[in-house]
Amino acid sequence: ATDTLNFLEERPVVAMSFASDQPCLLLVAHGTLDDFRSYLTIWNISSPSQPQHVLVTSGYVRSVCFSPTKASMAFAGMRMAPYPFGI
Repeated sequence: ATDTLNFLEERPVVAMSFASDQPCLLLVAHGTLDDFRSYLTIWNISSPSQPQHVLVTSGYVRSVCFSPTKASMAFAGMRMAPYPFGI
């Protein structure tokens, strides 16, 4: 259930995209907090109680999309994170 998704709490939604060949699938990018991690969730809007998949990446996701011909492939456009040690 959605009450178990507390790791998404306070993370802004920065991008969303529907799959063109399966319009019930929604890809959502959740922005970073102090941990420099972004989360991508794939939802079936016909059954929205929990995401079908949760993906985690280091850095800042700014855009997302599914492959135009294959909803099993999801892509994320990233922004480079500032180097934490000041090089």
